[in-house]
Amino acid sequence: YSEHSCTICVINEKFDFVDFVGVTVSGQLTSTLAGDTTVELIQNGEVAYRITVSGSEYAIEGVVAGDYTLRVTKANHAPMEFAITVGDGAVTQDATICPVGDVSGDGVVNIKDFQRLLRHVNKTNPLTDYELACGDVTGDGVCNIKDFQRLLRHVNKTNPLF
Repeated sequence: YSEHSCTICVINEKFDFVDFVGVTVSGQLTSTLAGDTTVELIQNGEVAYRITVSGSEYAIEGVVAGDYTLRVTKANHAPMEFAITVGDGAVTQDATICPVGDVSGDGVVNIKDFQRLLRHVNKTNPLTDYELACGDVTGDGVCNIKDFQRLLRHVNKTNPLF
């Protein structure tokens, strides 16, 4: 139940409990590689909701109001995160996630990505935001010469990323 106190007449009222159903957070998922996608809603550093999706749409039902980080992950892809606020209405957040190494965001990992990563390593054109996540092909949390060398081996087909 909820309780309301009037500051003028000093009357306390109790209202019947209403079971809050929550709202739906949903959207379209786009990626170029096959496989399941995990969608999580994180609140205060803890995973509050998690679903695994095999298609291109997701829906998390019964989400209570609050601020969340929506994290989308998939094998061989750079993770994507969005800050969302859930209120009393449905929330839609689409996500396009790219394979690790796809810094150009065109869905394939090729010489264009290698050249773009070279410009980042040379500090002539730094990667930003999601490009950095895609460029971290070694998975060590930084985008540097090690990633450049690893991407070169992928492009040369001597050691594919996936």
